[in-house]
Amino acid sequence: MKNIRLSSCFNLEDFALSETAIREGLDNTPPADVVEGLRQLAENVLEPVKAQFDTRPQISSGYRCPALNSRIGGVPDSQHITGQAVDFELPGQDLLEVACWMRDSLDYDQLLLERAGGKVWIHCSYVSPSANRREVKWFDGATWHSGLPEQ
Repeated sequence: MKNIRLSSCFNLEDFALSETAIREGLDNTPPADVVEGLRQLAENVLEPVKAQFDTRPQISSGYRCPALNSRIGGVPDSQHITGQAVDFELPGQDLLEVACWMRDSLDYDQLLLERAGGKVWIHCSYVSPSANRREVKWFDGATWHSGLPEQ
């Protein structure tokens, strides 16, 4: 995979690197038509988060080829497959605070604050200014809720 720069702080490899894909021998190289979606995520979601909180988001899941998405139990129509979604953490930051800032300050398609197995992360997708739904939900480990939890 050619590692191209998507934004000032993020490269294609940041979105495509997957321990599961490596372990399973899956080629998780994003096709050319997906790269622009990853660039939009980097520029419109991750770069503003980095600037606001002065910490580089750590991507836990970016692009997923269909085989990888299936292997990890992702939904068949996951926006990770199209390069429109990223899961990340922000070291040293309260992710509820980060999610609240994102909700109020950024344009996005979906903003999800997720908790499972003792871990918490933010899932954010971006389609385009005209197609973004600005949907906000949070998952407590068992149930999905609209909006974000009370601070």
